[in-house]
Amino acid sequence: MPREAPLTDRIRPVSGGYLTGRVLSLRHGFVPNGLGCRPPPDDDYDEVPRAGSSQAVAWVVVDHRGGRSLSVTSTDRNHLVAQQALPNPLGVHALVWVGDISPASVDYAIAKTKETGYDLLELSLHDTASLDVAAARRRLTDAGLRVVCSRGLAFDADISSEDPTIVERGEQLLHDSLRITAELGGTHFTGALYSALGKYHRPLSDAGRRNVVAVLGRLATQARGRGMTLGLEICNRYETNVVNTARQALALADDIGEDNVLLHLDTYHMNIEEDDLVRPVHEVGDRLGYIHIGENHRGYLGSGHLDFTAFFHALADIHYTGPITFESFSSAVIAAGLSSDLAIWRNLWSDGEDLARHARAFIANHLTAAGAS
Repeated sequence: MPREAPLTDRIRPVSGGYLTGRVLSLRHGFVPNGLGCRPPPDDDYDEVPRAGSSQAVAWVVVDHRGGRSLSVTSTDRNHLVAQQALPNPLGVHALVWVGDISPASVDYAIAKTKETGYDLLELSLHDTASLDVAAARRRLTDAGLRVVCSRGLAFDADISSEDPTIVERGEQLLHDSLRITAELGGTHFTGALYSALGKYHRPLSDAGRRNVVAVLGRLATQARGRGMTLGLEICNRYETNVVNTARQALALADDIGEDNVLLHLDTYHMNIEEDDLVRPVHEVGDRLGYIHIGENHRGYLGSGHLDFTAFFHALADIHYTGPITFESFSSAVIAAGLSSDLAIWRNLWSDGEDLARHARAFIANHLTAAGAS
């Protein structure tokens, strides 16, 4: 029978690392399976609330089985959560929570992201007129969350167009979005930055591709001056005609020629366009800057047919330590305009919190398993 060791009667702040949220359903004051308390220092700690308190507390403990330092956090009146450091910050897309970026919606998304144990919130800049940038930054800072911003373009602001007026409009949108990302405190701006987000009826022209390279080259230069990186999200053929595979994105990044332009893999799109989920990770290697994790139908992770075990092992192969963000859409939440753009015609889920908690545990477990093998 597992040995239970009483926790120390004082707590110590936990710093560093990104933490899972594996609920162990413990009694207050006990840790199972050979976890023992690390004596806290004489300063920088507080009294532990009594059992039944709603105040969250963090404990530093030592796993005597493997010599690892874990933390245990009481998150409600009845349970403790054992947390193990992960190699990656974990994020969630705001569209899991809300369908717009109005002040009330952003506040809700931030609160839920923090509550469910994520490190990062991704905001889609599809409606910047509704966004209160200063207030959002304060809320993010108060919650201790990182932010990444993303966007696609409309056909009347498509930088892969051959029409100079349309290209100019798209370039201005990209520069405005980069500025907003910086003002929010973000250092990474990503997405389908290179084209409209929608189905094209012809291949990309040589002139259109030259426009993409020129515009993103100038955007990358501005980003570098702000200490920021850009991401080229690789999307499927029904959403762009510019880059559909990792190899195409690598070629585009090479032509842009700026080392702060990184690649953004998305398992939902990879499932449509790539031969498997392993080779692209290996091909991109240290140029990988951001990841979207999504099922083949954009629903609950593990409920579809994607080979996430192979994918996470590939990430371990290249020692990827960048952000991994869960992305899922349902017509129960997403705004009508985006629902049309992304062809979200049905409710894949209705409870964003249950979905997000499940996804975080799923990702953390795969990272742990891949790192242990």
